[in-house]
Amino acid sequence: MRQLPLLDHHTEVKLSDRRYAATHERPANLVNLMFRRVGAGWTGTMGVEAAHKAAETIADVMGWDEKRIAEEAKRYLAYVARTYGVRVSAPAKAA
Repeated sequence: MRQLPLLDHHTEVKLSDRRYAATHERPANLVNLMFRRVGAGWTGTMGVEAAHKAAETIADVMGWDEKRIAEEAKRYLAYVARTYGVRVSAPAKAA
């Protein structure tokens, strides 16, 4: 089965990596997952464009509903903006 990447420009990190980390490493939140568990936060774009998609990918494992998915994506973008001075737009829902 072909593994889909989370980020188009950084294909080493797969959606399945997110699910594995959420299941086996139990990250506290999306920031923890993206930076500490799978490293997507350390890419050139800091994973900003994939925050909502990443949250959706692990929502069932983490027990998150739609509201929590949106909150986690928003918190991730706020963290990146606050901590690294990266200007980000509001989270976009994945298609």
